[in-house]
Amino acid sequence: IAVYFSYATDTSVDTITDSAGDTYHTIDTNSGADGQASLAAWALVGAAGPLTITATMNDDDCCLVLFAHEIAGVDTTSPVDAHHSHSQNSSDGTPDDVTSQGISAHAGDYLFGGTTDPSASDTPLIMAGTGFTLRLDPSVTALGANPTATEDMIDPADGSVDTTFTFVKGAAITIGVAFSPAP
Repeated sequence: IAVYFSYATDTSVDTITDSAGDTYHTIDTNSGADGQASLAAWALVGAAGPLTITATMNDDDCCLVLFAHEIAGVDTTSPVDAHHSHSQNSSDGTPDDVTSQGISAHAGDYLFGGTTDPSASDTPLIMAGTGFTLRLDPSVTALGANPTATEDMIDPADGSVDTTFTFVKGAAITIGVAFSPAP
């Protein structure tokens, strides 16, 4: 399971757990502008079937958004190949302007990216980066949370890659992770 979680910076995440008791490992965190932070995490799931994933906060429960991707075929010994996060104060609508910045990835890696507009200025116009498939729940903005989306793709070649998004305008916190395929 790959997780992207966005939350208010006046609190911190105590744990991420699921209903099957799997262990979640934080990959990267980033505190951006406008009082919002994000993290990426992963877990190896031990059993098939539906899961309920829960983030436990140490204080405030404002502005919480959690997306999870069920992924298969990753290396179970060392699943994270590379990761990077980036916070930027503005975007002008240029395609792929919102970025995690460079991740040194390999052909066949599962690329997972998440982004949040902490200023909530782009409701709900977040578009996938070139080559990525957007995973967006339109109800997130309806609940009053900051616009948040995730995307994914299989990396076609070795080298530096960015997880990218296009916002019409607004600030962004973006995290990208490359998961290694199973040997």
